[in-house]
Order: sequence, then C-alpha cells, then structure tokens
Amino acid sequence: MIRTKLAGPLQLTFTYAVLAGVWIVASDVLVAWWHGGPTGALTVNVTKGLIFVGISSAVLYRLAGSMAGRVRAIEQERTRIADETALALRRANRLYATLARANEVALTAVDRTELCRAICQTLIDHAGMRLAWIGWVDETTQAVRLEASSGPATAYAAGLSITVDATRAESRGPAGQSIRSGKVIVCQDIAHTASMIPWQTAAAAHALRSCLAVPLRVQGGTRGTLMIYSDEVAFFTREIVELVEKLAADLTHGIEVLQVRQRYEEQTAALRESEQRWQFALEGAGDGVWDRNIATGDAFLSPRLVAMFGYQSTELHGHVDEWVAHLHPEDAARVQAAYDECLAGGADSCRVEYRLRCKDGSYRWVLDRGKIIERDAAGRPKRMIGTLADLSELRRTHERLVLLEAALQATPAGILITDASGRIEWVNEGFTQLTGYSLAEAVGQNPRLLKSSRQTPEFYAKLWQTIQRGEVWSGDIVNRRKGDGEYHEHMIIAPVSHGGDGTTHFIAIKQDITERRQLEQQFLRAQRMEGIGLLAGGIAHDLNNVLAPILLSVELLRLRSHDSGDKRTLEVIESAARRGTGIVRQVLTFARGIDGERSPVRPRDLIRELVLMIEETFPRDIEIRRDVADDTPMVSGDATQLHQVLLNLAVNARDAMPNGGALLFAARPVAVGTKCPSYMGEIAPGDYVMLSVRDTGQGMTLDVRERIFDPFFTTKPRGKGTGLGLPTVHGIVRSHGGFIQVDSEPGAGSEFRVYLPALPPEATEREAPVAPRKIDGRGRTVLVCDDEPAVREIAGVVLRQAGFEVVEAGNGREALDLFNAHSGPIHAALMDIMMPLMTGDRAAAEMLQANPKLPLIFMSGLMDQEAVRVALDNVGARPPPLLKKPFTAQDLLGAMARALETAHAGGSAPSA
Repeated sequence: MIRTKLAGPLQLTFTYAVLAGVWIVASDVLVAWWHGGPTGALTVNVTKGLIFVGISSAVLYRLAGSMAGRVRAIEQERTRIADETALALRRANRLYATLARANEVALTAVDRTELCRAICQTLIDHAGMRLAWIGWVDETTQAVRLEASSGPATAYAAGLSITVDATRAESRGPAGQSIRSGKVIVCQDIAHTASMIPWQTAAAAHALRSCLAVPLRVQGGTRGTLMIYSDEVAFFTREIVELVEKLAADLTHGIEVLQVRQRYEEQTAALRESEQRWQFALEGAGDGVWDRNIATGDAFLSPRLVAMFGYQSTELHGHVDEWVAHLHPEDAARVQAAYDECLAGGADSCRVEYRLRCKDGSYRWVLDRGKIIERDAAGRPKRMIGTLADLSELRRTHERLVLLEAALQATPAGILITDASGRIEWVNEGFTQLTGYSLAEAVGQNPRLLKSSRQTPEFYAKLWQTIQRGEVWSGDIVNRRKGDGEYHEHMIIAPVSHGGDGTTHFIAIKQDITERRQLEQQFLRAQRMEGIGLLAGGIAHDLNNVLAPILLSVELLRLRSHDSGDKRTLEVIESAARRGTGIVRQVLTFARGIDGERSPVRPRDLIRELVLMIEETFPRDIEIRRDVADDTPMVSGDATQLHQVLLNLAVNARDAMPNGGALLFAARPVAVGTKCPSYMGEIAPGDYVMLSVRDTGQGMTLDVRERIFDPFFTTKPRGKGTGLGLPTVHGIVRSHGGFIQVDSEPGAGSEFRVYLPALPPEATEREAPVAPRKIDGRGRTVLVCDDEPAVREIAGVVLRQAGFEVVEAGNGREALDLFNAHSGPIHAALMDIMMPLMTGDRAAAEMLQANPKLPLIFMSGLMDQEAVRVALDNVGARPPPLLKKPFTAQDLLGAMARALETAHAGGSAPSA
C-alpha cells in the first residue's frame, strides 16, 4: 500500500522534468523563428520564463499538496495497524494468561465440577468474556446439562434448553452442532445468524453479540461443550479460536487426569477399606496372620497369632524351623508333607489342620490356610501368606455336636427339627423307622406329609397357635406312615429360639404309642368287661337266689302230684328255670368268663358237629370246608361253650358274605415259643391248639377291628345283632386260658384264630360217672342258713322229706347263735356264703372251732370264682363242698350224703 502511494511523486517529477526541458527548447526555437531579433527574443524569453515559473509554481503547489495528504494517510494507516497489533497482542496475552491459569486450576482442582467452574471463571477474569459455560450430554435424555457457568450473563446460561437430538430445534445451535459434529462452531453475529433464532432475544437482553462452541472430547468421545460469549460482533479471530481449542484440550485432559486420580483414590480407599475389613475380620474371628519368605524361611507373625499361643511378640522370631519345632509329633510329618507338596508346584494354596504347642506346653488345634502370592521368573515360590485359626473350641463344639447327633440318632423316639415356617431341616433314624421317610425324603417337606384324617383342622390350628406363642405342645395324635399305614404317636413340640430373635426352629419328639394304645384299649376293654361282670355277677347272684327255690319246688311238687297236666306244667316251669339258669351263666360267661364244666374235648368232633348243623341252616351259596390236622391234640374245656365260640364266629362270617363265599374251619397244633400279642395282651409260650374260622367276606377296617370285642358294639343293622356275640367269645376263650388273634382288611375277608392250651396225651382219659347216693336223715339235725327266705324254706322242705330235722337262720350271726344255743346236736350245716351281718364262711369258721369235724355244705348264687375260692379257704384246710345256685333237690341230697359220709369216715361227732 505505501509503495503504491509513493509511485505518484516520482512519476510527476519525471514528467515535470521532461516537459520543462521540452518547453525550454521548443520555446527558444519558436521565439527565435518568430522574432528574429534579440529584443523580441528577450521579451519573449522573459514572458516565457514568467509563464514557466507560474506554471511550475502551480504544478509544484499541486504536487506539494498531494504529497502532504499522502503522507498524512500513511501515518494514519501506520497508527491503525499499530493499534490493531497492540489489541491483538493484548488479547493474545490475555488468552495466554487464561491458558496458563487454566493449567494451574487443572493441577489443583479436586473434581470435575470444581475444574469446570474454575475454567469458566478464568475465561471471565482473564479473557474478558461476557459469559462462559460448560455442559455435558446426558446419555439417557440426550439433553445438555449445565455443569458450570460464570460471567455477568449466567442467567442466560441457566435458562438454556439444549439437546443433541438432531430432530429438535434446540440442537441446531452452536452447542448442539459442536457436540454432534465434534468440530468448533463460531457464530460472529448472533443477532443475524439463523441457527441462533431460538436464543436471539435472550442473547440480546444479556448483550451477547458473538459466541464460540468448542467440543469437549473425553476418553475418545465428545461428551460436552465449552461455550464462550463476547459482547462484540466478530470477536473470535482465528488466533482466539486456536487458543480456546487448546484451552478445551487442557480442560479435557485435566478431566481425564481427575478421573484417573479419582479412580485411583477410590481403588486406594477400597483397598484400604478391604484391608481394614480383612484385618477386622481376622481379629474378630480370632485368626492370626503369617507372611513367609520361602527362600530365607523367615516369617512375619501377627500379634494375634503370637498371643494365641501365650507368647509375647519378642519371644517368637517366626522362622520356619521354630514353627516346625512347635508341631505336635504326631502331626509333624503330615503337615510338612502337605506344605512341601504345595511348594513343589502341586497347588497354589494349602489347607491343613494340626496341633501346635503353646507356651505352657499344651497343644492347640489350628486350621492353617496358606497361599503362594509371589513367584520368581522361573515360577518358583518366593512368598507365601496365610492365616492360623484356633480350632480348639470349634473341635470341642464339633465333638459335642457329634455326640449330640449320635445320641439323637440312637434315641428310639422319632425326632425332627423344622425352621420357623415348619419346613423340615433334620430328622433322626428313629423318625425314619417310625414314619418310613428317610432324611433325604423328609428334608424340605412340611410335617403335614404325615397328616391323617383323624384330627380336625381346628385341632391343627390350635396346635400351631400354641407353638407360635412360644409354648410347648404335647398330646397324642394319629399320623400316617409312608405307604398309607396309620399309627398312634405321642408328640411333644417345643419352640427353639436364639437370644432375642424369637422362635427360629421347632423340635418335635415322636413316640410310637400304637402298641401302648392297643394295650390301653385292651385294659379299658377289660375294665368295661370287669364292670359289666360286677354288674352281671350281682344280678346273677340275685337271679340264682330266685331260681333256686323254683327248681327245688318243682321236684317237690312233682313228687306230690299225680296229675299228668300238673306234671306237664311242672316240666314247663322246670325248663324255664333251667333256661333262666343258662341265661345267667351265658351273661356271666361273656362278662367275666366263668368256668363251665371242664372235660377233654376233641377239636375234630367239635368242628364236625358244628359243620353238620350249619350245613342245614346256612345259605347254599356259602361253601363250607374243614381242615383239621391229624395230630391235633385235645383241649380241656366246656364243650357247649366252645361250640358256642365257633358258632358265633360262623354266624358273623355268614353275615359278612351276603353274596356267598367260602367258610373254612381249621384246627392244628401250634407251639408258641415267645410271648405274642393278642386281643388279650401277651400270652405265655407253650403248646396250643389253634381253631381258625376264615371267610372271604367284606372284611373290617382298623376302626372296627379295634372295637369288635366291646360289649354291645355291632356293625349289623338295627335288630340284626346284639353286640354280645364276640364279647361272649372273648369271655369264653379267656376263661379257658386261651387267646384270640384277628386278621382282616376291607374287601379281603377275615380270619379269627382261637388258641386254647393243648392237653397232654395222659390227661385225655375221662373218669367214670358216679351214681347218685340215697340218704336217710332220720335222727339228724341240719342247720340251714340263707338270707333268702324262699331258699331256706324250700331247702328245709327237701331235707325234711329226707328225714332230717331242720333249723333255719337268716344270716351268719343268727346261725352262729343257733349253733351255740341249740339244745341238741347239729349234725350238719348248709350255709350260704354272701349274707348280711356275717358271711357264711366266717360263721362256719367259728362253728368249726367248736366242732372241727362238723359236716359243712356251702351254697352260693355268686359266680365270682375268686370270691368263692377265698370263702372256701377261710374255713380251713378242708374246704367244704359247694352247691351252685340254682340247684336241684337231687344235688342237695347228694351233697349232704357225701358230707355226712366223709365226716363219719373221719370219726367226727356231732356238736352238742
């Protein structure tokens, strides 16, 4: 520009010189030609000279003025350039100062927010910006979140809504474009830039004229932007842009450094925390720590490890030889072999339990866990670290637990442990034997797998409520075994709690009481039978006293009557009385099992006679079979009662086969070697005859089987059964010294097995019957004592007809008084046993003291054999004969004849 302006004067001067020379030469030539003389020439020359001077002066004036203007312009341009250079220099210095300050800030900032805030403030303080802010992209929403801002126009930055979503207008400004493109975006005139339309009004209000957006690249990707604003249009020159880019690069580098530093600090803190936790855990667990140099054998021992064995830190040096010296002799070889194998490359870690000697000479069990943590270039172990845990208390606890588990396993009772929700966690062998479920099958199950239908939901709800309250529950329950069999158990459930945590477990102890319940039922059945027997015995005693005079009177009336009609009536009366006697005996048989007339009975004949009878009466669709072993021995019993046993069983079998079937009677010898269970309790071993009645009928459930021998229990329709058949069978078999076993399942028929003691061969021959004796009672006095007037009266009539003189008494006291006060001798006494005031046996005993050879005859309607035996024993070593009411006149006279003959043979004398 200066060269152009200086070219004008040179050209002008050159032109002036040329023209001046031409003018002088040309004018002189012209003047000389025109005037031809010197005067004219002089005038002309003077005129020409003046004209030349005027023209030259004008030209020079013009030229001088032009040169002065050009010099002034050159000076102004120089001044402008100097000012612009100074301004650019000042700006550059400020930017360099900003950059330097930014570097300082990057070194002292502790986190990204603080760094961003300091950078923005530095741009305001040192670069003279109107506004600076930094924002980062939210990866979830794509919005640019403001991290820091500074400057007079921070309110503008706070109100910005910018996104990198290219579909939205808020992404088209410099910030969004720089982040999406990763390039610097310059806006030199905000007010006239189309992309800034959404922000122009706000920018004008805050005097923001131009802006610059620089992308922030962190870890290889554009994560944010640095935005700076100026209050000048076209403020951002290339130099400024380059410096801001460098500032942004320093910023992102600082951020990455901060992130690395932060990760390092976090890892260091985590490592420190982990080490603290590890140390705390080891100390809390009581573990000691050792760190061993494999090459030298030296080792660091933690204070806890040293104190574990009673030493001070200065007393142990930690060398491997010292450790070996403290090993228990029995463990040394095994432990050293384990570590040698580990160090030889077998594994990176070693775990071994052994005993170490303490300072006091005792040994302590420890768990030693070591791990190789450093190897040399050749792979040889250099360093090993490990822990030492004291196992002494743990091993003692383990031994106690082993003992406890062994004890629980050995316990015959079933034991199970559940969690608080009732899920089974452990069961013992007794539980398996009781229920059939193994430990593997039971664990994880609920005890309801044993549930039967015998208990109601209310029962289980009450049980659960009790144990939930922390109380112990106990009771009897019917449960179901694996395989669907039921059993009775007595169960105790106790809550288990740890400290104040409430109930954490439940323990249940189960005792199989099935056999006990059977025994209890047998006992209760026996008690019921005994109660019924007492009642029946009392009734029988009274009925026998009623029937006795009837039978005695019938014989007296028959002797006196000659009318056939009367004799027929007497036969009916006698038959009814005898029938009544049989009924009484039947009731007593089922109730108390009284003894009948015993004689050897052949089972083959018994079954044959029964089969012959039922073949004529049972339905034809029932097949009747017999199976009697040839070597079946005889039994001692009342043939009528045994016949009744088989008949009752046969009738029940018939009723159980309404649609026909098979009925088998069997008999065979059986040797019972050990005590065996039955419906009558355990039976002593010995030789028995087994009589079996088996049908193919409907069978019985367990409930029915448990009650079949209960009096008045029947499964037959109303009016079809009395409930006395099987109780009668029970009483008869018990009175014969036998027992009963029953097998029955629904739909599979039933089998009743009656076991009766077998007679030895030598006891099977019967004695010949004795012919009745005749008696003459003339001259003899008999004392008849009975609290029933009718019995006294009729017995007296019978004796008087035989020639006896009779004196009567209503009780034992009265009889004793008569015996002592009678004026003549008493030749015999007929005494009832059970009487008021004084029993017959006590009165007879006192009579025998006065006359030891007094002939005595007892009579009784009492069917309690034990009571009768005691009464007979009370009179002395020679028990008198007994007449069981009701008896006939022939029975009375025969007993009296035998008593008198026995006394006469012994030389007894009548009392006075």
